[in-house]
Amino acid sequence: MKTVEAEKLLPIGKIAGVHGIKGDVKILPFEGMQWLDSATFFLMDSSGKLTESIAIKRIRRQKGIFIATLEGCASREDALALTGRLVCVRKKDLPALPEGEYYLSELEGMDVWTDDDRHLGRVINVFPTGSNDVIEVKGRSGTILIPAIEGVVKEVSLAAGKMTVHLMEGLIEAGEKA
Repeated sequence: MKTVEAEKLLPIGKIAGVHGIKGDVKILPFEGMQWLDSATFFLMDSSGKLTESIAIKRIRRQKGIFIATLEGCASREDALALTGRLVCVRKKDLPALPEGEYYLSELEGMDVWTDDDRHLGRVINVFPTGSNDVIEVKGRSGTILIPAIEGVVKEVSLAAGKMTVHLMEGLIEAGEKA
């Protein structure tokens, strides 16, 4: 396996299962990752440990997922052994985004502040819900779920590692301190 630091990788999808009997895998891309054009992926297990790098022999899109033929994965059993692993790419291999846009995974670990200067905690997860993404923040008050919508997320500074939000009524229970 090639040596790569996990913090320099970005999860872009998950091996969701097998396709056929020749070792092809189904890759379910994460929200906003509707492309896969890297020649090499890195696989990560559920604990966040890098397990291997793997070359792509062939990849095609099919109904919202990708079907990939991977180097060294020649049977259904080989493909089954990879099911559930995260598919990662080097951050430097990602296409550049327009000014003011960012990859959702870049938000993880970011400090979250309200627009009236209260520290809520750190982003521990971002997940899609269908209508919008939700930012999960863990802090002194416990876990807060913040909708990633205009009017709530006011500013994101990747360089500073800081997000500013406007709390809508009901996001934090009355009497709770952020």
